Amino acid sequence: MENIISTLIYTGIGTVPFIITLLLIWKQTSVSLPPAPCPTCYLHENNRPNQMDTTNEFHNINTSAGDVKQQLAAIDNAEAEFVKAKISALQDDFKTAIEIFKRVVSLNPRHHEALYCLGTLLYEQNEYDEAIKYLENYIIEKPAATDAFFLIGKIYVEKGNLSGGIEYLEKTISLDNNHAEAYLYLGMTYAACDKYAEAVQSLELALNLNTSTREIYNIIGNAWLHLGNYEKTVEYCRKYIELYGDSSDTYSILTNAYVYSGEYEHAVETAQKAIALNPQDSDAYVALGNAHFALGDHQEALSAIRNAIHIDDTNAEAYAVGGNIFYAMEHFAQALYSYRKAFEIAPHKLLTDNRLLEPEGK
Repeated sequence: MENIISTLIYTGIGTVPFIITLLLIWKQTSVSLPPAPCPTCYLHENNRPNQMDTTNEFHNINTSAGDVKQQLAAIDNAEAEFVKAKISALQDDFKTAIEIFKRVVSLNPRHHEALYCLGTLLYEQNEYDEAIKYLENYIIEKPAATDAFFLIGKIYVEKGNLSGGIEYLEKTISLDNNHAEAYLYLGMTYAACDKYAEAVQSLELALNLNTSTREIYNIIGNAWLHLGNYEKTVEYCRKYIELYGDSSDTYSILTNAYVYSGEYEHAVETAQKAIALNPQDSDAYVALGNAHFALGDHQEALSAIRNAIHIDDTNAEAYAVGGNIFYAMEHFAQALYSYRKAFEIAPHKLLTDNRLLEPEGK
């Protein structure tokens, strides 16, 4: 899991929205995140919502006796099929369950239980667009359905539609301002969009509601790093270490906080701890390079940056910091090459974070 998190928490300057990868992996692993809505949530009788109010099923039907009889038969058939679908799902035969649930909806388009079950089952099968369709129809029947809004928000995030995810997660919270999972996912999505102030607010609310994953401290610390509050960064990183022990990601974040606050010796020390814990952490080498550069040790700085690029030759921060080092050494051709490589890899990141292109070495 340590390596997975490092794709999200860029401890060099700038942040790439790799939170989607994190959420997808969390969906498939057993990390201590709040569970997604269970696809069999309505499959046990004691967990089902109130039985359907069949009086609403006749809202727009003809009043002839034949039509009423036909509608009643359809509803009865839908309920019978719903039971079959439940049995299939409880036996983990999700493909059959989905097919039967769809028959239920064809017989009774307003069967909200079947709509929700379809949405959750299709989500688990990564059929995101279909899942959204059925969940949206469920919301038509149940406009205050916070779990449906939350699940659609998660789906949009996992599809890479972060703005859509934010919209539905915010709607979830507007319906239930104690929905801890929504605050958690919303905060992580804000962080992926570089909305660090909003990320901190949402994630701290998730902490206050006693729902979190262990990495929330690193994510908040990294957000404070980008907001320039290095004291808060150190506070959250130390809290992580206190609760969970050493972490290369945490030490990498600390390294940058120490660099930007002028505590360069501490920066070198924490960067070395990060690398000792994870020798393949490219970002930790970038942080070490930054620290040596700030101390005026250009050769050690270049050595760290070369290691970072050797591990990950798509690390834009490594090329940018390398450019700064070469510039300070008056090796202008190499500096220009490094800057160009950085811009080729991540132009948005470099343009929105001035610290990447500020040679601060001695």
